[in-house]
Amino acid sequence: MYSHTEIDDVLSKELQNLNKEYITSVQTREIKVDSLLTRKHYTIKVTNDFNSTFFHSNIAGILHEKGVSIHGIREFPERTLRLSFVFGNTLVRTVEIQIENSSSSDSTTS
Repeated sequence: MYSHTEIDDVLSKELQNLNKEYITSVQTREIKVDSLLTRKHYTIKVTNDFNSTFFHSNIAGILHEKGVSIHGIREFPERTLRLSFVFGNTLVRTVEIQIENSSSSDSTTS
């Protein structure tokens, strides 16, 4: 049987499995949708070499068995991947992966 905490458990496990050098911060906030539903929104900041497509594919494969579909939207030029976790017709979780620019690509030489 599916529960919202199962999604949180899978996310937590997958984030722990990632190499710590890729993740710079993880923030979670709750959004009250109505009296019955509170949705979590995760914001994950990662380094430039983080493979967000692999992360998306991994999570989608695991949660597909639970009936959860994950839809991804890549936003440019911000380099953000927004993953929407949908169960039935309800958006139950959002994960926003923000890829930070490396400091070496931001610097200029004279």
